[in-house]
Amino acid sequence: MISRVKGRFWREIEKRLHAHQRAVVIEQANAKSRKAYEQIVAARPEAALSFAEKKRIRSYAKEVLGSVHHAPGLFVYTAWRGEFREGWIPRSYFHSVLIPSWTPFHYFDRKTFTKRILADAPVPDLAYYIRGFWLDSSFRPIPREAVRGVLFDGREHVFVKRDASSRGQGVSKVSANDFNLQAIENQGDLVVQAPIRQHKWFNSFMPDAVATVRITTVKIPGRPAEARACYLRLPRAGLDIVKAGETIDVSLDERNGALWSKGIASWNWKQCDVHPDSGRAFEGEFIPRFDRLLEFCLTQHDSTPISGLIGWDVVLDQDEKPVLIEFNQGRAGINMIEANKGPCFLGLGWENIWRKTR
Repeated sequence: MISRVKGRFWREIEKRLHAHQRAVVIEQANAKSRKAYEQIVAARPEAALSFAEKKRIRSYAKEVLGSVHHAPGLFVYTAWRGEFREGWIPRSYFHSVLIPSWTPFHYFDRKTFTKRILADAPVPDLAYYIRGFWLDSSFRPIPREAVRGVLFDGREHVFVKRDASSRGQGVSKVSANDFNLQAIENQGDLVVQAPIRQHKWFNSFMPDAVATVRITTVKIPGRPAEARACYLRLPRAGLDIVKAGETIDVSLDERNGALWSKGIASWNWKQCDVHPDSGRAFEGEFIPRFDRLLEFCLTQHDSTPISGLIGWDVVLDQDEKPVLIEFNQGRAGINMIEANKGPCFLGLGWENIWRKTR
């Protein structure tokens, strides 16, 4: 009797803890959505939603997605597109409901795990610092005094990425002259990567930093992986690292890599026909050898089905070969692609997942 009471007690505690964690994730997502909505309306006052439109969207969010708290993300999409579309997945629902339902391994996209999970992936990893130990790209120990030689063997600089970094935060460029081993170790677990020499096509837009092609693939049990959304993140002039909020994002046709005619400034949602620094137009352009990038991402997801959705950050190198910059599941985002060209995930039944996780 006592043991059953204790069991019910701890199950109730766990249930309330999960509810609290989900509420925190939703609020964090909605804070970003409210800011995005304000930016869109500031740029285009006519995009502001009426009371009736918001009421309709709240009703849809409650009925279809299980909570009115998923409405703010839908406000963003509707304001951006000028109309409401059924089937959109808001940021809050994606992070609080979908990601936890797909995998218990939310952090398997940590930088130091990549080559353990994707053994054959072409990543530029040189070394790892894990729990106080230095390891080379084959996970063999490196004496601390030999680390500098490994990192700067024929290289003027490297990139240091903290293990849980995302959106370009926690990434730094380190030159041989500025190398400070203790300062790097003080950042905690991390990976050190070699510079990527990107294809000349990407340099024609902006050569200061490596661009990122984000290919978002979904994997449904019993079916091959498929690409549902793609976009190109281009750096601004003078930046040596692509960071969220400092890029020009251009949607891509996931079938052939064709660029949309307009890019979006990630810091204020304003549209542009050309890259603001290089003046290069987007219309009529195609990602070179996009088929190779697409095949790589689909093959990797099929061979490693650890999540229902993975956002792959890839680029084509100067030899026209795919390079994996990183992959994202727990930190993958869909906000821009859903707003710009969604709904991207129709027919997958994701709007019903909340009913199974209550």
